[in-house]
This record gives sequence, structure tokens and C-alpha cells, in this order.
Amino acid sequence: MLQTVLNPAPAVPLPDEIYQYVDHLIMNESEAAILSGQKAGDIDVRYPSKLAAVLQHFLSKGVNSVIITLGSHGVVYQTSQQSSYKHIPAKTVSVVDTTAAGDTFVGGYAVAWATSGMGDYDASIDFAVGKANEAASLAVQRMGAQSSIPWLDEISGGMHQP
Repeated sequence: MLQTVLNPAPAVPLPDEIYQYVDHLIMNESEAAILSGQKAGDIDVRYPSKLAAVLQHFLSKGVNSVIITLGSHGVVYQTSQQSSYKHIPAKTVSVVDTTAAGDTFVGGYAVAWATSGMGDYDASIDFAVGKANEAASLAVQRMGAQSSIPWLDEISGGMHQP
């Protein structure tokens, strides 16, 4: 099954009709603010109703799963089948350089999603977001961009869903 992943970085406003073709929308909080027309400060785990409204904004346009990375506050995500969003806190690590964190998250997510088996959609999303979060947490502990991205064997349990 063909799946589309959109990481709109750097973000610019997009036409609404684009979203119906997006299966997985992955962005950080500032990109989510630009694309949803909200204030960046409102996209924060301290404001759950505002965060839920931003996720719902994209789901209502036809996106199947919306994922917003929140830096040191982790990641939130919701699928079109879920009634509320899920939050995974960031792993507590010693941060050296955040240069490749977003790209590592997106790449880790895509690999984990593609290898998850995709039998149960929501379980596959949970698995992919968890692995992407782990990959990004490894990347921020290292200096540089390409050199900080972890190898597959550095991700606990690999990228195959048990």
C-alpha cells in the first residue's frame, strides 16, 4: 500500500486540498503553528485543548495521522481513528546538538512505519512514533548532522514490530 509522508520544513502555508493526499503529516511546533494559523506558544503540552485543536485542524482536512514534535517536551500524535491525541515525553538525555533531530525523527518514523507490518494501523503508528522518538534522542546526544544520525543497530529492538 502506497503511503505519503509529508514533513513541511521549512513550513509555508499550503493549499487545503493538499492535505487529503497526506497519510502522515510530521512537523515541529513552529511548523504546525504556521500551517494551522495558530500561535507557536499555544502548541504546547501545557495547553492540551489548544494542542488538540491543532491536531484536529489537520485531521479534519483529510490527513490520516498528524505528528507534532515538541523538542524537549516529546511528541504528540493522533490518527483519524483516535478520539484524542497521545503524548510521548522526550527521553531524558544530555543534549549536545539538535541539528539533525527533526530529520532523524522523520527518517526513523518512515523506516519504522514501513517495517511495522501495518496490520493494526494505530499499533503501527505507536510503534513508529516510539522508534522515531528513540532515534531522535540518540541524534541529539552527538555533534553534527549526518554524523549524529544513529545506525539501525543502535535502535533498541531494531525497527521490526514484535
